Amino acid sequence: MKALPAPGGIDRPFSHHSSSLPPWLSSRLPGIFKVPKSPILPLSPALPGIIRAYTDGSVFSSAQVGFSVVLADHTGPVATIQRALTPGSTIFQAESLAFFEALRWLDQHGQSYRAGEIYSDSLSVLTSALQAPKTTLTLQECRDTLHKLALPTALFWIPSHVGHHGNERADLLAKEAAQAAQGTFQLIPTTPSRSLVKNLLGSTSRKLWNDEWQVAKTGRSTWNFFPTVGSAAILNKTEISYQLYQLLTGHCKLNSFLHRIKRSLSFNCTLCNSVEDVEHFLFYCTRFSTSRYPFKRAVERKKIVWPPPHADIFRHLSIVKSLNVFVSRSKHLDLVV
Repeated sequence: MKALPAPGGIDRPFSHHSSSLPPWLSSRLPGIFKVPKSPILPLSPALPGIIRAYTDGSVFSSAQVGFSVVLADHTGPVATIQRALTPGSTIFQAESLAFFEALRWLDQHGQSYRAGEIYSDSLSVLTSALQAPKTTLTLQECRDTLHKLALPTALFWIPSHVGHHGNERADLLAKEAAQAAQGTFQLIPTTPSRSLVKNLLGSTSRKLWNDEWQVAKTGRSTWNFFPTVGSAAILNKTEISYQLYQLLTGHCKLNSFLHRIKRSLSFNCTLCNSVEDVEHFLFYCTRFSTSRYPFKRAVERKKIVWPPPHADIFRHLSIVKSLNVFVSRSKHLDLVV
């Protein structure tokens, strides 16, 4: 195919040719020209004989994706294309399909024009269609169409949302296609992306894990602190001592546990004569009133009533850090070597 020179006022910061010849004189695929961002330099109307295609994709939600193509010449709008994609499609797939539809329209209807221009705000799609050796099937079809396209065509990266009329119109129609009720537009099937499959597998496995965690007969001491699997993620945000990890399981150097494994004659606290369990150590034992004070103040600063529900402690990083310091400085749970 032939490539066009850039119209006046268009920059050329992206070069995709090893040849020293300018891209519009090269026999290879065209380069990508850049439309100025400044709205005071509006895109000039298409010259007679030139057909312009503006492409855009839009994601309304993870389940609603659409794209559009707006075609115009010097007389005004010529045609529009709007499509919706199957749920779970990506914005890259939408932009790629919009680019392909523009190429296909130029291939089928461009005979009455002497040149074409395609404007996209997705630089990744433009560069992938020109260069990437391994890419999606849609972009491979784009490249094949570019090779066989008889109509000399130039590609342009156009900045979005700066007032270029054709791009703004494509953006509006793409949003309309994404948000429209099911069945309004032709639905384009797409192959699930790797990121979508990864997210689906992750969310499904987390749900199964969480469902099992709710009904498990073991680990109930830990469940008091982390009633959902996701709530334990806060532990990755700070360094946690081994003493606190043991305390969270209830398998630690407290008499309630030591007595159960026959390492203590009593399950009571030697000072308070109450059951020395996790709750007693954290909130009530008078032996640790002084060392516990910063932990208590951190809880109260978050407007949480003392003693707090176990799960509330791990909703605030500042409380977790103060708890970790308290447990470490108390020395009460240190292992004796």
